[in-house]
Amino acid sequence: MNILIVTPIFPPDIGGPAIFARNISFELIDERNKVSIITLADNEKKEVLRTNKNREVILYGVKRKNHFPFLRHFRLFMKIIAKSKDFHLIFSQGSVVMGPISLICTKLLQKPLVIKFVGDVAWETATREKKTSKTLEKFLSSPISDFKIRLIKLIQKVVLKKSTKIIVPSNYLKWILIKGYNIPKNDIVVIHNSFILPKIPKESQKKEEGPFITTICRLVSWKRVDQIIQMLPPLIKSYPNIQLKIIGDGPLLSSLISLVKNLKLEKHVRFYGNLSHYEAMKILNSSHLFILNSIYEGLPHVVLEAMALDIPVIATRINGTREVITHDKTGILIDPKNSNSLLKQTKMLLANEKLRQFITLNAKKNLEARFSRTEMIQKYKRLFNSLFVKEKN
Repeated sequence: MNILIVTPIFPPDIGGPAIFARNISFELIDERNKVSIITLADNEKKEVLRTNKNREVILYGVKRKNHFPFLRHFRLFMKIIAKSKDFHLIFSQGSVVMGPISLICTKLLQKPLVIKFVGDVAWETATREKKTSKTLEKFLSSPISDFKIRLIKLIQKVVLKKSTKIIVPSNYLKWILIKGYNIPKNDIVVIHNSFILPKIPKESQKKEEGPFITTICRLVSWKRVDQIIQMLPPLIKSYPNIQLKIIGDGPLLSSLISLVKNLKLEKHVRFYGNLSHYEAMKILNSSHLFILNSIYEGLPHVVLEAMALDIPVIATRINGTREVITHDKTGILIDPKNSNSLLKQTKMLLANEKLRQFITLNAKKNLEARFSRTEMIQKYKRLFNSLFVKEKN
């Protein structure tokens, strides 16, 4: 079976989809399976990537920046058409950027298309551009007046409906596709995320004095990083050396920096911007607490990484995240948008070392039981093999 992975980003690009694309390609390739990748990149390129078992994954880059966006899409289309002739199926990350071209190519070549859906691009765009303040569920059930958002939602819906199978990392996202986009439940496959942690040098594994709190996310409104910053002043009274480490970039960076200055917290907050996966995990590993204060998540991959590094987690009690955390057992869940709850639980967890140890121990067991990397890869292989058999027949 030969698999062509189509992804908008790939290392050295930063982000979960980039890391996932590299890791899944290295895991899928074996003595029977061939894997190649087409991605948007800074330059047109062909690169041979070698796995730990000395197998070759071929990476093709299509220039990302172009004065004529149509030309970029045309070059991407031609690259997929040229390479997909040698492959049995296309696995596309995302339904809006890479999905439409992947769909056209698979229809022309009569080959299966598998889409990975990790979040609703229409809602995220509308929220980021302040065109809606509704939750995802209410957004999907309400009329949309803005033309751009309607177009994104239409593209997403067409690609999802016409795909052979859709992979989602959580039961919540499966429910969203069924209720919000009328996708038949048999076309959706839930495969929980897993991960590969980089090898972190022993000297960097020691906790600094702190305490240090870390959050890793895109700096967008629904991540509610402002609430984490605003709870620091009362914490400073008990912990004069407390620091908040914010890893990530986004449209709210300048306003968050202004908030820090207005609250005179420059000595207590550090913005790292986008970091490599290795550097981000290195900082997370030196922290005492990880907080994800989002009001929307598909399934938060970074929470799994924090658990694997034995960092206790505080996160919001929302769909998606609740599939990862059991309150007071594998982490602490707080009510979304409740700043008092966030402060109260942070104080409690920082002061209770026994509870932190109890949570990290249970979280590690939960990872081994429910988010096994071996099981995730086997589910991908079984799905792709089933489509390969159908195509041969």
